[in-house]
Amino acid sequence: MPETAAPATELTSQYLAQVTGDLERNAKEQERISAEIASLQEQLAAVQHNHTVLVNVQQALGLPQPPAQPTADAESATVPSPRQKTPAARGRKQKAR
Repeated sequence: MPETAAPATELTSQYLAQVTGDLERNAKEQERISAEIASLQEQLAAVQHNHTVLVNVQQALGLPQPPAQPTADAESATVPSPRQKTPAARGRKQKAR
């Protein structure tokens, strides 16, 4: 019985060490990404503020406003249609079956 218990314990400790290391790396990656998101949110807020200031200056100068440009929307994005299979490609697929 002791012979089978030793390898199981060794394997368990190896898995424990691997999982512990993976969890530490995961936590560090989450911190890094969170910091990057916070930085990007600050940059976005600054750019949005600048946009507001520029629009106000434009209005104060009485300049005509250009038409609003649509934002990149997942729903409005153009997606290419699927490729049509040629008769030769269909024949190869049927032979492969």
